[in-house]
Amino acid sequence: MSNNFAMLLHKALTRSGTALYSQVGTRVWQEIPPDTWNGTTKCIVFSVITDTRESFGTIAIATVQFTCYGGSKRIADATDVYVALLDTLNGLFYKDVIGVIMYAKMISGMSGDIRIDDEYPYAEATFEIGYQLI
Repeated sequence: MSNNFAMLLHKALTRSGTALYSQVGTRVWQEIPPDTWNGTTKCIVFSVITDTRESFGTIAIATVQFTCYGGSKRIADATDVYVALLDTLNGLFYKDVIGVIMYAKMISGMSGDIRIDDEYPYAEATFEIGYQLI
C-alpha cells in the first residue's frame, strides 16, 4: 500500500463541508488512534486491507476497513459517525495533486456494537476504493 494513497484518502475524508467532517473534523487516523485519544471524541480509524494495481498508470483498487467511534458510551453516537461516513464515501469522486479517488463502493457494514476490550461503541464499514496516483 502506498503512503500516498493513505494521504489521499485522509484528505478526502477530512475535507470541510461533508457530513463526515461535521461529525469528526480531522480526527481520522490510519491503523490506530493516537495514545492521547481516550474515547470521548468522535473519530474514524481506517486500515487498508488490500491494495492492488494491474500495471503502472492504471486504476489501483484498495479494500479499506473503517471503524467509527462515537465519543460516548452510546451506540447511537457511533452509528451517527457511520452514517456520515457512508454519506461521504458513497458516490465519492475526489481529486487532489497527489491523485484521484474515482469511486468508493461499500462491501459490508455493521452499524453498531460494543468492543469487548474497552467497551467503546463502534460501527464498521468496508469499502472498495478505486484510485490513481498522479
